[in-house]
Amino acid sequence: MAVVVAPGTKYAEEVLKHEFDDFRIGTDRGKRGPRLFKEFPKMVYKAGRNEVGKIEVVERHIVHDEQEERNLQSRGFLATQQEALDLFQREDRDLAKLAANRAYQERTMSESARAEAQDYEASVDEHVAEIPVTPVKKRGRPAKTQ
Repeated sequence: MAVVVAPGTKYAEEVLKHEFDDFRIGTDRGKRGPRLFKEFPKMVYKAGRNEVGKIEVVERHIVHDEQEERNLQSRGFLATQQEALDLFQREDRDLAKLAANRAYQERTMSESARAEAQDYEASVDEHVAEIPVTPVKKRGRPAKTQ
């Protein structure tokens, strides 16, 4: 049910005091003034895959200042839901390209290199797009230094 507040009454002045977050600027009759933009608090979003495997926004946080926003941005949180979804899809596509490239290169690997790659994959919990290079010692005598 709507409540009608007659302008200019004491009740209307009291209601206007609490309607805005202390944004009264100017000398207009209601002492409301223009509404100013407040950046914080605001919501940041992070996208991922849900239990079914569908890409969606999986985490939301309310940030209260710039420092908190920067901390969450370093962890993959973005200002809008669409930006978060786009970033996740872009990272997912890049990972798929790296995995396809590795699968292509595995065809020409030696048996020992394939075994090394499988051992490394078994030691890690998630899919690996690139196997870290292990240094190979050169055979023979060390070169003389002068």
